[in-house]
Amino acid sequence: MKRLAIRKIASYFLAIIFCLMLFIYTMAFPGNTSWFIFLFFLILFFILFFSTLFSWGKAEATIHTQLDQSNNFLIHLVTKSRFPVFIPELTIQLKVKNQVFEVVQPIFFKNKINAEFTDLQIPRGRYQELVVQTYGRDYFGLFLHQKRKKIALDFDIYPKLISVRYRQQYLQKLTSNAQLKQYLKSSPAQFHQIREYMPQDSLKQIDWKSSYRQQKLMTKEYEKEIQPRVSLIFYGVESLYFEELLSLFYTLYEELKLTNTTHIHLIGKIEEKIMKRTDESALLFIEPIKQLEELLSLYQNAMASQDYFIVFAPREVVPSLQNIRKEQAIYFSETELIHTEVSKDI
Repeated sequence: MKRLAIRKIASYFLAIIFCLMLFIYTMAFPGNTSWFIFLFFLILFFILFFSTLFSWGKAEATIHTQLDQSNNFLIHLVTKSRFPVFIPELTIQLKVKNQVFEVVQPIFFKNKINAEFTDLQIPRGRYQELVVQTYGRDYFGLFLHQKRKKIALDFDIYPKLISVRYRQQYLQKLTSNAQLKQYLKSSPAQFHQIREYMPQDSLKQIDWKSSYRQQKLMTKEYEKEIQPRVSLIFYGVESLYFEELLSLFYTLYEELKLTNTTHIHLIGKIEEKIMKRTDESALLFIEPIKQLEELLSLYQNAMASQDYFIVFAPREVVPSLQNIRKEQAIYFSETELIHTEVSKDI
């Protein structure tokens, strides 16, 4: 940015010096030719200078997520005055967090541009604003166009889901666990009592023998079936494989919630605070922290229920977590990661 600003000032300075020299030459050697040359270059410089002063009015961004979870951004820009642009091409930069993406497109004699950024791997998070910067020079490269435009949007990027190819192998660890399989078996509804039939009761539940004895319709009442609940805990301590474990956590959560009552607990730094969150939106903001003591107390609090727990944590902290609860719990660490190069390094 500083380099561009310096080059912009330098180009203006050189243009002024050139015009000044032409003016001095014209005054020293007056004549039709010298005045024609002076006015020609003066008008040319003004045209070139004003051709770079356009700014953007309408600005829109359209985002499409592809099957491989990369993102395509289409940026639509229209000049504020709606007059055509007289520079040959523009460099359009898209700034997303700490990443910068760039495309170059011709724009001569156009008043709008559609810049497409394809196959972008964007960090997870909530995006409410994009910053687009445009750069370009006139045909002679003397003057620089440089504008910045903010585009409002509402777009969430969750952790990357693991491909189906590897997903089944992770699920195999869960389905092969005899204790978890037994836990997930729903207990049959238990008989509670026989009572008088009510209009909202099902006819299938009528006890005909009792109805005959009582000379009125009687129905069987059962206790509600209690669905077993699985809780997934993500232990957000600092690790080289933080994002990979978070992807595994999110992938298994998406799979398990289709067939089971599933809760999540995300423990870590969320929106600049160390806390435990149980909502999916926390997946957008959770960051790793080093303070193990604070995380451990939140972990103990999450373990207070009688759920079956699936815990995701770096391998160096798994033993200490198992000391808190070893029964009715499964632990995933980076040693189980098979969809990355992690397992080769361990």
